[in-house]
Amino acid sequence: MSKKKPPNIILITIDCLRADILGCYGGEAQTPSIDRLAEQGVRYTAAFAHSHMTKSTFPSIFSGRYPSQDGGTQQFDAERFSVVEALQVSGYQTIGVNSNPWLSRRFGFHRGYTRYVDLSEASPAAHSLPVRLLNHGLGLFGGGVIYPPYPSAQAVTDAALQAIDGVDAPFFLWLHYMDAHWPYDVDRPRLYGPRDAENWAYNARLAARCRQTPERVTARERDALWALYRRGVETVDRQLGRLLTVLDEADTVALTADHGEAFGEHTEYFHKIALHAENVHVPLLLRHSGASGGQVENGVVRHVDLAPTILETAVLPPPGNGEGISLLPAAMNTEPLPKLEAFSESCNQNGCYAALRHDGWAAILEMEDVARMIVRQESLYNYYDDPAETRNLALERPSRMAAMRARILDYIARRNVGTSAAPLLAADMDDDLKRQLIKLGYLE
Repeated sequence: MSKKKPPNIILITIDCLRADILGCYGGEAQTPSIDRLAEQGVRYTAAFAHSHMTKSTFPSIFSGRYPSQDGGTQQFDAERFSVVEALQVSGYQTIGVNSNPWLSRRFGFHRGYTRYVDLSEASPAAHSLPVRLLNHGLGLFGGGVIYPPYPSAQAVTDAALQAIDGVDAPFFLWLHYMDAHWPYDVDRPRLYGPRDAENWAYNARLAARCRQTPERVTARERDALWALYRRGVETVDRQLGRLLTVLDEADTVALTADHGEAFGEHTEYFHKIALHAENVHVPLLLRHSGASGGQVENGVVRHVDLAPTILETAVLPPPGNGEGISLLPAAMNTEPLPKLEAFSESCNQNGCYAALRHDGWAAILEMEDVARMIVRQESLYNYYDDPAETRNLALERPSRMAAMRARILDYIARRNVGTSAAPLLAADMDDDLKRQLIKLGYLE
């Protein structure tokens, strides 16, 4: 009797994708492809990222360990366990299609791939002197021209379909989309003016105000940014439809986001540092041949659970020092999902934060001094009754706050939060990388 071929495994990640924008999560975006995937598998309503930023969340996704462990968040350290390497060693063809410079070869994210397609180079025209001069002149009148700072969703899907065409061995495919990242939905050069109803919010001065003085962003400006964001999400969904129709029904598919995106909630735009729900509550969908479709799981799950889930799908053991669990037993209704703790962390030149979601509660600490465990400010929310985290209950529920504070401080101490690696400075980057990160809003 021939041995059954392990399933193909596809991991889809979408930059900056909030759960609450998607149709299957009750959002306003038209996302029929993602909604169909939710109907075919399990939709997790309380999935949380471990940080607010790509370079901090992906080490957890690929290793099953928290961001500050194993060399920190500045790169995918060679000593950190890699689920991709484990799959490659077991006989999988491992294929990666990347569109974000933080996930490029420079930072070690090509490790373990049989074929790694890096599309993260921005259009040279986006940085050219003529374009910069044109934007300076048009900017005086509220207009400008914007060039794609990332590959389009169509380019990512095209590369993925080409890479898996004709592959005989079981394959693992990871592909990452950027169209929901600021500047949203830029698949081609766009010339815009102050009276352009659809595109005027691309204005560079508005983006700068979002980062520097978010309290000055008007409701009209916020709504215009949200409309561009929704358009970017819908663009990704259309391209996902092309991919999903090609895949076999027996293929295992997981879809998530590296983090969310803020639109003025808690006085922040984009994903600067905060760990509130808009930045760390992410979608998570899992389609597996042994799991019934249409399931909804309300228990807490985390990015660290993805690596052990992928490994169990491939009939491989979990990482020996992993922090997560496989979600397959609960998805297949053989075991209940345990009550899990979802920790998040965020440390940069603007400060240091740590958070915990567990058993219906969310607690966030802003640290005064990480090394000495001094807390500057704390907040507590009931994330089932108050999913937008608008009502701070820290003073009303002091015992709950004390218990969660203790768990967060223990997490900080055990995982070296804020002390595991020096920040990557602009002086350490080459000019091409700096230009890419400036266009994406990571550097001023």
